[in-house]
This record gives sequence, structure tokens and C-alpha cells, in this order.
Amino acid sequence: MIHSYGINMFGLLVEVNHPTYGLERYKIRIVRRFNVPTDTLQPMPKRRVASEQLTCLVVGRGVSEKEIMEYITDHFKRTGMWERVLLMKMV
Repeated sequence: MIHSYGINMFGLLVEVNHPTYGLERYKIRIVRRFNVPTDTLQPMPKRRVASEQLTCLVVGRGVSEKEIMEYITDHFKRTGMWERVLLMKMV
């Protein structure tokens, strides 16, 4: 049985200059769901405990790409990672 919990609209590739490991790349999945309120914009709970990285973002139907980018940049500013971000690219 195939479950469709959300539709993966796009992702965001992020390159960060990590002080210990050097260049680090990871992808933030953007999942647009139809069973949440239209203006919802919230991170999906992480399975790894000690990670500040945003791995998945659940958005409602009415959320634009501009609002998603503003939320992600605000998240990086709140966690203190914004100064280390080298590249953010839609994938």
C-alpha cells in the first residue's frame, strides 16, 4: 500500500562553512500538505536528537515560495548559522 502523506514540491540545497568540518552541504525538503491549515509553516520533527539543522519543512496550500525562504533565513538567523551560509539554492 502506498501512502501519500504529502507532496514534495521542491527542496533547498544549503552550503554551510562549518568551523570543524569545512564545507557542509545538506538538503531541506519542502513538503506541501493538503491536510493542514492553508497558512501552516512548521518544521517537521527531527529523528536525530542533537541537530540544529532544519531537515524538512511542512507547508500548507496557501504558503508562497517567498514566505518559505523568509522562514528559512529567519531560522538560520535565530540559530546563529546565517553568517556561515554560503549558498541557498532551490532544487
